[in-house]
Amino acid sequence: RYIRPSSARSVSQLWQFYDLIGTVEEYHKTLVVLASDLCLPISDILYVAAKNSSERRMDRLGVRQQMHPQLAAEPREVREFVHGAYRQRNSRDYLLWHEARRRLAKTFAARPGLKRTLQHFNQMQLRVVRECSPPSGRMHLADVAKCYYDDKGCNHECIDNLYVPAIGDGLEMKKSSKKINISP
Repeated sequence: RYIRPSSARSVSQLWQFYDLIGTVEEYHKTLVVLASDLCLPISDILYVAAKNSSERRMDRLGVRQQMHPQLAAEPREVREFVHGAYRQRNSRDYLLWHEARRRLAKTFAARPGLKRTLQHFNQMQLRVVRECSPPSGRMHLADVAKCYYDDKGCNHECIDNLYVPAIGDGLEMKKSSKKINISP
């Protein structure tokens, strides 16, 4: 009910209220479409992950994040629940998820330049991960990185120092006059 004005609205009617709905599985694609739609340089959507449980970092309360096992590694009872009762109880969410992924694929098919932009973004994001992500450790991210607030927008200065929007269709590295190679 929280993402639609009325619980009587269908999944297809929901799209009248939102221009874009993304999924975690298509996170980078969603960011690229969002940046394109808002006419933002892709340097504005680069990020340092804050709540990556595989790092086993402490949260702000001092509790270590736990990795969740893949569904295939869960006990049979859990897998049966997820594929049965859980899926049934959340059927409208699954419809929304499938529709969001379908629409994203349709957007990429209709706008071929997005594929190249996604490749460019992924190359840039890999550099951000290498150069701006603090080492995994026992401390809360905000304790080892400068963040806008708590663990949001961490190491934004590092990202800003790597990339500066350039006039034209690409980004130039701040510390170099070479353009980033985005050719396949």
